[in-house]
Amino acid sequence: MNYYPVDAIRNELQQHFEELLNEHDLDEIEIYEEEGPEDSYYMGYVVKKDEKVYMVNLPYKKNDQGEIGIQEQNWTVQIENNETNGYDSLDDVFKYIETQ
Repeated sequence: MNYYPVDAIRNELQQHFEELLNEHDLDEIEIYEEEGPEDSYYMGYVVKKDEKVYMVNLPYKKNDQGEIGIQEQNWTVQIENNETNGYDSLDDVFKYIETQ
């Protein structure tokens, strides 16, 4: 597993804001970040579309140096007390969001 500084992952995600906003007709987008139990870490996006808010994230594992690496290429979408996962790509995530 390759580990990177959290800031590097955050910056990489931010570089796609404009593209995602335009391509998927989003109202807003920002970074989603959450530390989980033990060495778990979650990063992705909070997106707003058609007055609904979605938390979209990948699971990461944190090492002793505070860097993170993708634990599994498995995107999760959270909306209004509901969670669904198993999306291999952001394209799959946004296809799902389009159906909501």
